Amino acid sequence: MIKDIEEITALQGRNVGLIIGAIQTGIALTGSGSSWTIPEEYLPVFPRSCVSLTPTPNDIDLYENGVLSEETIVSIDNETGVITTSGSLSSPVTANFVEAFEPYLAQNVKVDVKQDSKTYGILRSDMKHTSYGAKEITISEENLLGDLDPMIKLCFEDYDGEEDVGGDVEVYQMVSEPRIVYAYIPMDRGSEVVGRMYFPQVRAVMKSLVDVKEGDNAGFTVDITVDKDPLIVRPKTA
Repeated sequence: MIKDIEEITALQGRNVGLIIGAIQTGIALTGSGSSWTIPEEYLPVFPRSCVSLTPTPNDIDLYENGVLSEETIVSIDNETGVITTSGSLSSPVTANFVEAFEPYLAQNVKVDVKQDSKTYGILRSDMKHTSYGAKEITISEENLLGDLDPMIKLCFEDYDGEEDVGGDVEVYQMVSEPRIVYAYIPMDRGSEVVGRMYFPQVRAVMKSLVDVKEGDNAGFTVDITVDKDPLIVRPKTA
């Protein structure tokens, strides 16, 4: 199919971003019967399967008294966090899912791809050939430093040192190993969804914690290494 390229406009910075998916386990839900709610601070839910634009029942695991529930999820309201199940669940009910959040204040995002290659010639031919091997994919994002929440979610965890922590503060320590997370790059034109580029398994590494010069805005940089092949998901055209 040949498209009329005169009708296609280039995506700009306001149309593209980076959404991270943080793995959450054992989150207590409120509710009763067949209606249960995810706490607001964990919303929205990230499409863990990475093959849809909104969360599906397969993206959330429900547990009753610590045992995986046999009831199926009928619907998910990603704005309110209300989950409707096929039958009543026994309290306490907990859930495993992936929380979506956007590292702010993003200034740029770049996805680099490198692939091993080897060029060789063959007898009786004056043409060179190229064979290709493993890929290396890295997402880089530079952010302005507005508060500490994105940095904590990406690369810090609760402090477990020997010092006593006062009740008026929260203390976090940098993780010893890069945390496994999910990611996708949304591509939108206003309310029109162009598509998403999903990265089903990635590891976030802080390249710089604080970067600032006199008279400039403070920022930080994160590099994200990709462990699995990216996926592109877009609305199906008629």
